[in-house]
Order: sequence, then structure tokens, then C-alpha cells
Amino acid sequence: MLLLDLQSAREALTTVGALTIRKSQGKTELPLAMVPLLFGLQQITEGVVWISLRHDFPALKTVATYVYSMLSHVLWPILVPFAILLVETSRRRRRALSVFQALGLAVGLYLFYFLLRFPVRVGLVLLRRHLEPAHLHPFQRTDAGLPDRSCPLA
Repeated sequence: MLLLDLQSAREALTTVGALTIRKSQGKTELPLAMVPLLFGLQQITEGVVWISLRHDFPALKTVATYVYSMLSHVLWPILVPFAILLVETSRRRRRALSVFQALGLAVGLYLFYFLLRFPVRVGLVLLRRHLEPAHLHPFQRTDAGLPDRSCPLA
């Protein structure tokens, strides 16, 4: 039942995203209108990661993990401030938002470097009596608080 609910949520996000893009008015609204669609795609990709873990598809797991990581760690810090900046009309607020745009770009590029430079591993961790995905990135510490051995920052 839960799997059907998750699939319905993914389909709803993707459908709403497509409709939002269709209803956007002009190029300045397009990046903001794309947010629901891209989030739906991120959720679908996360579902593929889960499926690849349960059925042992290593190539699919690798591709889906990197696509998911690119969406969740690189796209959002860059896209969200950019999309809001485009639709903002107040000059004062645009100046303030440009600071967030610069920060988002810096964070997104920083994480992009680590995604390309170091491997991203994914597995399942028993946490509070249920399984959760453990996306171990080179810039992330493990749940135990100990640095990941491949972590260059630790």
C-alpha cells in the first residue's frame, strides 16, 4: 500500500510540474515553474535507487545514485535562489537575493566537485527498527559521527 502511495505522489508531482510549466508566463517564471517537475523526477530517481538496492542491480544503482545526488545536492542550491531572483521585481530584494544566488552557486559547485571526484556509495542502514537509505558522500559523515574513510575533509 505504501509503495502505491509513493508512486501516486511521484506521479502527482510530475503531473503538477508539467501543468505548472504549461501555465508559466514567460521565461522568467519557467525555472520556478520547473520546481515541482524536477522534484517529481528526483523522487522517481530515489525510487529507482530503492528498487536497485532490493533487487541487486549494480549499474542501475550507480547511475540512479549519481542522478539523485546531482538533483538533490547540486541542482537545488543553484536553481532555487536563481528561480526566485528571476521573478522578484523589487530592486532591493533582488540585491539581497543575489547574495543567496552566489552562495547557492558556490555550494552547488563545491558539491558537484566532490560528486565527480569521489565515489558515492549507497546502501541500507538499520535505523530505529526500520531500513533507511544511507547515501554516503565524500563530504558527509556517517551516522555514527565518525568520518567516512574516503572523506578528504575529515
